Amino acid sequence: MSWKTAGGRIGKCDSSVDAVEEGGIIIGANVAAQSGVCQVQAAGSKPAYVKCMTTAASRLRDQKLITSTQFNRIFQCSAFQR
Repeated sequence: MSWKTAGGRIGKCDSSVDAVEEGGIIIGANVAAQSGVCQVQAAGSKPAYVKCMTTAASRLRDQKLITSTQFNRIFQCSAFQR
């Protein structure tokens, strides 16, 4: 795993979003950080955590910062996060 792909992980799941995208945008690192924010906000509620992550991923997809495939992977990783 290179530094470029290390940041897009949600727990042990690879979200398929590179830590740093072309041009220096740190999308994957933001996905990983958002996971931590959502965990705190969800306060142990898995449905609230998944909703938080899905909302964040939707914003990234709508801004064309991630693909629909990456959005789906973020959702899958979030749903399987413990």
